[in-house]
Amino acid sequence: MWDVILYNGEADVLECRLREIGDLVERCILIEGDRTFQGQPRYGWTDPLPERFALWANVLHRWWVHGLNSPDPWLNEHYARHQVARALDHYGCPPDAMVLHGDVDEIPNRAVPYLTVTEPHVLWLRTFAFCVDWEDTPTDGPVLAPRHQYDDAAALRAARRDTPMAALRDAGWHLTWIGTPAERTRKLGSFSHPEAREWLDPERVVATGEGWLRPLTAVDVDGTWPAWIAEGRAPEWWYRPR
Repeated sequence: MWDVILYNGEADVLECRLREIGDLVERCILIEGDRTFQGQPRYGWTDPLPERFALWANVLHRWWVHGLNSPDPWLNEHYARHQVARALDHYGCPPDAMVLHGDVDEIPNRAVPYLTVTEPHVLWLRTFAFCVDWEDTPTDGPVLAPRHQYDDAAALRAARRDTPMAALRDAGWHLTWIGTPAERTRKLGSFSHPEAREWLDPERVVATGEGWLRPLTAVDVDGTWPAWIAEGRAPEWWYRPR
């Protein structure tokens, strides 16, 4: 299986993902832009990854994307996703290989039998927002499909909602908005929903579970979370205040 993900410097989330499936993938390709989807320059975006990722040096690759210049954030996001096919071809992905594409924070569960899938499937994920112990409703996440069906990753991602698509249920975790206060502020000015700046106060959600799209549910971490979290390796700022 090949893993191709959008990446905006979320190093802790990336480590959580690689700890979960890094030994299951032939390649993990990070799609990284010179600008955010809202058009802001990403300074230091070509800096080397931290030393902790040396463990996955044989599978981890980076694909640089230039030209995210549209005033429409969604066009910039789609342009970045259109690079998936180019990256796969560059690294020699066979046409019959299975490819998983989504965002870095959409983390697959290693227990899912990926190698039995031969047609497009969307992974449905347990969702934790702002902290790993604030639970949201499940969301549709990455799409697993053969390489020959990944010529347009943006269209295939849209198809998970626009057309009927087979699903793998309880197939992982969406760790959305999880990080340091600085990382949450950066996301607010980076992602494809600039309108969120008008109503979203990330630190209020962290503190109370209120102020998001719907109230979040306080839960306790157990063995059903990604192993990196369940084993207590996640940083303290990934947890709600107690």
